[in-house]
Amino acid sequence: MNNWESWLSIGGFAIALYTLVFTVRKYRKHEKRLNEQKVAINNYQLKKIQEEESAALKAVIKGNIVSHTKGSDQLRVFNTGQANATNIRIEIIGSRDGLMVENFENIEVLNPQRVYDFVIPLASRHVNMVQIKYTWDDASGKNREKTEYLQVV
Repeated sequence: MNNWESWLSIGGFAIALYTLVFTVRKYRKHEKRLNEQKVAINNYQLKKIQEEESAALKAVIKGNIVSHTKGSDQLRVFNTGQANATNIRIEIIGSRDGLMVENFENIEVLNPQRVYDFVIPLASRHVNMVQIKYTWDDASGKNREKTEYLQVV
């Protein structure tokens, strides 16, 4: 083997070695990125499962005021959550001018996706907006609260 062939052989070996090192580094980098993505996906899935388990224990109480008859409206209270709501207390916060209702009776139990209606007699001049506070108990805790503004029709 002459000198020229030895240099070609060494050059070929160097190129092959460089290619092998480059490929291994690229593979490790790609593997590391895939592992990071797996960890991120697993964390996301765990968080989603925990949120679903938490939501299964919660009731979500909301309301709406709808027309009922001339001179009265209806407060429609509903549970959009996944758990039963118990001991629901409703109170009007702020001005109640023209609303001829003092207090709402407590609702003992409101199952998911169910409604409960209260008739609200109205004076000829009444407030346009009313702030209502709901307080209830469910499997996730006691005395959970929500306040919302509703438009009186």
